[in-house]
Amino acid sequence: MTQMDQMTQQNAGLVQESNHATQMLAQLSTQLRERVSHFRVDRQSTLTPLPSRSTHDDSDF
Repeated sequence: MTQMDQMTQQNAGLVQESNHATQMLAQLSTQLRERVSHFRVDRQSTLTPLPSRSTHDDSDF
């Protein structure tokens, strides 16, 4: 019975952590949405991909 109580307490702690993480994620996503909402994109524009950079290019150092 003691082992079941320990598991129940552990699960309750994990639920609290999960709830806290969910609240933080919701808050951060709201902040991100507010910051990104200031940008406007012309839907008629065409996107041009940037040239890929080599991961082994030592010229940046």
